[in-house]
Amino acid sequence: MPIILDLYLFVSIMLVGLIWTIQIVQYPTFHWVEEQNWKTFHAKYTQRISLLVMPLMLAELAISLYLAYHSFTEYILLLLLVILVWISTFFIQVPLHSKLSDSKDPKVIKQLINSNWIRTALWSIKAVILLGKFC
Repeated sequence: MPIILDLYLFVSIMLVGLIWTIQIVQYPTFHWVEEQNWKTFHAKYTQRISLLVMPLMLAELAISLYLAYHSFTEYILLLLLVILVWISTFFIQVPLHSKLSDSKDPKVIKQLINSNWIRTALWSIKAVILLGKFC
């Protein structure tokens, strides 16, 4: 398998593991953070998770664009899934995190958990497709 495909599979699996951890472990624990600690906690969380997630998302997007450009029919579906993840991230999850940056709101946390299933499903589907192609 060419190195670009190895890297693509690696990045995809990393993102799947990360999103499932966030979905099942991290976001639900938001409910247990004390109100007086919320602003500091949320600021540190978003800063640190961004340092981990953004390089992976950027690498995934770059590789998806490259593969779709060089082999349109074989990789266009994967690129579309990546684009949908970006749309969900920047039009749903980021605005919800912005709402949570000032104060803890259990309703917004629940919206964040529920809406994050979109990214969890999209990244999982993409990884299954990739694994089916290359393993």
